[in-house]
Amino acid sequence: MTNNVRLFTDSKTWSEAQDECKNHDSNLVTIETQEENTWLKGIQFTQNNPWIGAYTDDARTVWRWVSDNSTLTYTDWRPGEPNDVGGNEDCVHLKSDGWNDGRCSIAFAFICEKQG
Repeated sequence: MTNNVRLFTDSKTWSEAQDECKNHDSNLVTIETQEENTWLKGIQFTQNNPWIGAYTDDARTVWRWVSDNSTLTYTDWRPGEPNDVGGNEDCVHLKSDGWNDGRCSIAFAFICEKQG
């Protein structure tokens, strides 16, 4: 996994981060297992709250991965999340105690992953 994952420390909105990942032939990271999540939470401490590839549509009915539009089968939401504060928290970023839904327009560091 480590060869396919890269942490970018410059802050970008979720969409800008995905565009930057695409420029590097990758997508915002997909997390499918507890092992991956634990490993990524370990590297995330070098940067505050990096974006990952999970998002939801305006109806907030399903959370998906940007890489292939698949639904999330593994999650690590923080207690009380996702909570959609303000009605516009549609993108996901890592925090030390789990995943948080946040406003996609906030600039954070981000983690890209090459598939394959």
